Amino acid sequence: MTRKPTRFSFLVFLVLSAAAPAWAAFTDNGDGTVTDSVTGLMWDKCTWGQTNNADCSGGSVVNWNTWAQALARAATANGSAYKGHGDWRLPNIKELESLLKIDATSSPTIDTTAFPNTPSSSSYFWSSTPSFTQPNSAWIIYFDNYVMMSSVSGKINYVDAFVRLVRGGQPSGAFDSQDGTAPVYQGATLGAGNTVATLTFDEALANNLADLAALKAAVTFAADGTSFTAPAAGDTVALSGSTLTVTFATPLTGGANQLKVAANSLKDASDNVVASVTATGSPAYQSVAINGSNTVATLTFTGTPLNNLADLAALKAAITLAADGTNYAALAAGDAVALSGSTLTVTFATPLVGTANQLKIAANSLKNGMGTLLAGATTVPLAAYDIIPPVYTGAALNAGMTVLTATLSFDEPLVNNLADLAALKAAITFAADGTTFNALAGGDTVALSGSTLVVTFAAPLTGSTNKLNISANSLKDAIGNVLASAVTTAALDAADSTPSTFSFTAATGAALNSVIESAAITVTGINIAGAISIGGGQYAVSTNSGATWGAYTASAGTVNFNDQVKVKLTSSASYSTVVTAMLTIGGVSGAFVSVTQAASSGSGSSTPTVINVTGGETTLTGTTPVSPAPGSTLVVAAGASVSGVPITLAAPVAGTVTAPVTIKVGGNTLTVTPVGATAIVTLKTLTLNGVPTPVLAVSSGTVTVSAAPGQPLLTVGNSGVVVSAGTGGGTVVFDGSGVATLSVTSGYVVLPANAFAAIPLTKDGKLYAGEIAQLDVNGKVTQVRLGSPAGDGGAVGDPLKPADFIKAVVPNLNGKVARISATRMFADVLAAAVDQDVTAQGQNSDGVLHFAIPGGSVNALPVGSITVDTSRPDGVTLTGTGNAEVVKSGVVTTIVPAIGDFTRFVRQLAKLDKNAILSVLEDGTVHVRLNNVTYVLRPAWTVKPADGGQAVSSDEQGNLVYQDGAGNRQALFPAFADLPQLIAAFQPLDVGATVAANGDGSYRAKLLGKSYVLTPDFNLSVTPADQAAKSWWLDAGGKVFIKNSDGNAQGFGVK
Repeated sequence: MTRKPTRFSFLVFLVLSAAAPAWAAFTDNGDGTVTDSVTGLMWDKCTWGQTNNADCSGGSVVNWNTWAQALARAATANGSAYKGHGDWRLPNIKELESLLKIDATSSPTIDTTAFPNTPSSSSYFWSSTPSFTQPNSAWIIYFDNYVMMSSVSGKINYVDAFVRLVRGGQPSGAFDSQDGTAPVYQGATLGAGNTVATLTFDEALANNLADLAALKAAVTFAADGTSFTAPAAGDTVALSGSTLTVTFATPLTGGANQLKVAANSLKDASDNVVASVTATGSPAYQSVAINGSNTVATLTFTGTPLNNLADLAALKAAITLAADGTNYAALAAGDAVALSGSTLTVTFATPLVGTANQLKIAANSLKNGMGTLLAGATTVPLAAYDIIPPVYTGAALNAGMTVLTATLSFDEPLVNNLADLAALKAAITFAADGTTFNALAGGDTVALSGSTLVVTFAAPLTGSTNKLNISANSLKDAIGNVLASAVTTAALDAADSTPSTFSFTAATGAALNSVIESAAITVTGINIAGAISIGGGQYAVSTNSGATWGAYTASAGTVNFNDQVKVKLTSSASYSTVVTAMLTIGGVSGAFVSVTQAASSGSGSSTPTVINVTGGETTLTGTTPVSPAPGSTLVVAAGASVSGVPITLAAPVAGTVTAPVTIKVGGNTLTVTPVGATAIVTLKTLTLNGVPTPVLAVSSGTVTVSAAPGQPLLTVGNSGVVVSAGTGGGTVVFDGSGVATLSVTSGYVVLPANAFAAIPLTKDGKLYAGEIAQLDVNGKVTQVRLGSPAGDGGAVGDPLKPADFIKAVVPNLNGKVARISATRMFADVLAAAVDQDVTAQGQNSDGVLHFAIPGGSVNALPVGSITVDTSRPDGVTLTGTGNAEVVKSGVVTTIVPAIGDFTRFVRQLAKLDKNAILSVLEDGTVHVRLNNVTYVLRPAWTVKPADGGQAVSSDEQGNLVYQDGAGNRQALFPAFADLPQLIAAFQPLDVGATVAANGDGSYRAKLLGKSYVLTPDFNLSVTPADQAAKSWWLDAGGKVFIKNSDGNAQGFGVK
C-alpha cells in the first residue's frame, strides 16, 4: 500500500485555511445524519460500515482499496434509501476538507462529537475528485497525526481508504465528481460457432468516429497473431453497453487469432477517449502470490485464461517446478491446479521453501476467450514466505571490566511469544559454572531489540564458564514462526585482565645515584588477576589502599582490581641523565622516569650536561643535549655521532616573532621554530640513498620546519618515513600532540612510497601548501585534507563558524587550492567541475554556496573535511544519502542540498511558533521542531525563480514548497532521520540490504534480491511503549515504522 507522506501542521493553516470553514457547530439530526450549519451539507454520522445511529459503535469500518469501490457505496446506499434518503454521494475534495478540525490536538482531526468513532489510525477517506494531472489518481484526506496531511493524491488501485457519504448542500462545481478515466479493456470471448468476438470494457462505450463503418475500418484482424488486415466485407461491428462485438462471416480457426481496435476509436459518455490501441492478445502472466503457509501459488493473468488442454490433469502435467530455479520436474502426485477467472492456482502438498523456486507453464497450455494461445512457455518465480523460526547465531558480553550485559543474536528480528517481558525473563536461566542453571536475579532485566535478546545483570559477571538458557517456545519472528527448541549459549568469558591505562609523574632534578620512588597508581579496568612485571627498577603492591605495602621486587607477579602499585629506581650517577623503569600490567605499560639534576658551577664535572647556545653558530660533535636561543645556528660536524641528541626549543614569547633555529647537517640547511610552547627535536641517523644521514625528528611539541629544494625536512613516526622539500623548497608544521599532523604551509613536500597507511592518497607523494596529512603512530598517512594548522577559518578547508542551528562542520571555500590552481578561486573550480554551464555566486555567512544554472540555481552546503585522494576521477558522484561528492584533481568536496538563506527560513518558522528550532545536520537533513513535533526535511537540489513574499505551501506530490520572498522557490522533501539505523534494521533480514536516496523524497531499497521504493513521513513520533524493544514494526493500518537510534520513530510507505 502506498501513501503520501504526512505534512507540517502549519501547512494546514497556510494551505487549508481558505478551504476549511470557520469551525461551526454540527446539528445531530437524530437519524444517523449530521448537518453542517455553514455549508448546509448533510453528512453520514458514521463511517461506512458502522451501525448504531447514536454513537456509530456497531458494525465495523470498511477499507476500500479502489476508487470505483468507494464511488459505488453511494449507489448501494441510494438503492436501499440509506438513512431515509436516496441522493447520497461521495463528497468532493473541498467538501471533505471542510470536516478537517484544524485546532484538533489529537487524532482523528475531526469533530468526534459530531462524528463519533471515526478511525483514529490510518484515517484516509476517499473523495469523488479525480486528479487531472495524474489521471490514475484520486484525491483523499488524511484525518490523522494532528492534521498533518491535506488533500493527497493516492493511487486508485493501491490506497486503502474509508468512505463517509454526503448529500445536499452547494458543492463546488470545480471539485464535483467527474469521470476522468477512459474505458478500460477487460477481455474478449469467442462464441456462436467461432463467429462472434465480444470485447468487454469496464463501462458503457460510445463510438468516437463518424459511424459504424468508420469504426469497422478501425478494427483489424490477424489470424496468425501478427499480420493485421481489415475485416472481410461480410464482417460487422456493433456497440452495446460496455461491449464491442465483431461478427465474422466465416468462422475462425487456429489458436493465434487477434483483434486490434485503433486508438481514439472508442470513448465513454463523458467523452474520455480510449487513447491507446486495444488488442485482444494472448493471456499474459502478470503476477504471483504465495499464501502464508507456502502451499498455494496464485498466478494472475490479463483477461481470463482458459485451459487449452484436454482437462485439468493434462494442464497439471504441463506445469513443472524447479526448486533450485534450474532443474524442472513434474508436480508431485498430491499437488493440484485450478483455473478461476483471471487466476491459475497451484496447490502444493508439501510447502515450498527457499527463494529460488520457479514454475514453468508449457507453451499452448492456456488460451483466452478468443482462442488465442499463450504460445511461449511462462516462467514464474516463487519466493517462499519465511516459515522458519529465528535461528540463534551467537552471544557476546559487553566489553570492559564490568560485564553487565549479554547480547544473544539471531538471524531475524525477534518477538516475545510469552505474555510479557516478565514471563520472558522467567523463561531465561543462568549458570555461572556452565552447568547449574538458576532463575535470573531480581534486579536482572531482559529486552528485545531487533534481532537480539539483551540480558542485563544487576551484578557484574566474572569467570569464563557463564551460560544462558532460553526455554523453548519463548521467542518467535515477526511472521509468527515460534522457536520451538531451547537455546543454550556457549560459555561466555567475562574475564578481563587488561587494565585501564596508567602513568607516573617523572622525577626531575633528582639527586645523582639515589633511590627514587614514584607516587602510587591504582589498578582499574580488570575483574580478574592481571600479570605484572617491570624492567629497569622494582615495584611494590598494596592491597588495602596504601595502608600497608608489600616488599619491592623485580620478579613478575599478579595484581587485582583496586590494588595500588608504586615503582622505585636508582637515578643516574651523571648530571642531566635519564633513567627509566617500565612497569607492565596485563599488557599495558607505563614508564617512571627520573632525570638527574644539572651540574652546577664548581661541581667538579669536566663535561657539560647541557650546551646552552645563546646565539651565533655552534658545532655539535657529541650527544650532549642542546638548548639553543632563537636565531642560533647549530652545525653538525662531519662524521659526528649526534643521533638522539635532544634539542630543546624554548617556548615563544607571546606577542613577539620568534626567530628560527638553523640546523646545518651535511650540506643541508633547516630552520626550526617552536609553535605555542616548548618543543624538543632530535637528530636520528637514517640511511638515505645509501648514506647514513642525520635527520630531524620531533620528540614533543609543535614546530615549523623549512628546507631548501630537495632536502629532507624531518622524519615522522617510528618507521623511518622521511619528508623532503619539493623543487621550490617547502615549509611544514608538525604537531605531535594527540593525533599527529603534518601541515604544508608553503611550497610542497614529497613523501616516499611507503608513507601511506593504505592506498597512496597522492599518487606522486606530493603534499601542497594548504594540505594537512594525518599520521598514525608509525608516521603513515591516513588522511589528507585541506586547511591551515590553526584551523581558524582563513584557509580553504578550515571550518567556518556559521549560526548555531547549523550543526554540521562547514568548510571555507573562499580561496585558492595550490594543488589545482594558483589563480582560480576554489568555488569557481567546483562550479566548473559540476558542469560547464554552472557558475559560482559565492559562499554566504551560513556557508551555503550558490550556483547559477540555466533556468534557476542550486544551493549547496559543503560539509565535513575537504580531502585529497588522487585515485578519484574528476566529476560528481551522488552518495546513497543523496549528497554529492565533487572531485577535481584529487580534491574531494562533499556538498548537500541546502536552503539558500537559513536565517530567513528561521524567521519564517518563528512566525509559526516562537519556540521553533532548526537544526541542519552533516548528512544533509534539516530538522525542524515546530509545536513540539520534529519534522525531517531534505531540500531539493534545484531552486526555481518565483515572485511573491515568503510562504510555505505544498505541491501535488505532497512535498513542501518554500518561497523565500527573495525570488526563489524550492521543494522540501521528506527524509529519513537515521538512514544508517534503517539499513541496520534491514540487515538481519539481508546482510547485503541497501537503501539509497532518489533525490525526490523517496528511497530505493534492495532487500532479498527485490527492489522497493520507500517514502518516509515528514514527522517523527514517540515510539509506542509496546514497540520500544523493537527496531521496526507495523502499525494497525499496516504502515512500517523504524525506531531511530535516538529512540524516536518514523513511519514510511513501501511500494
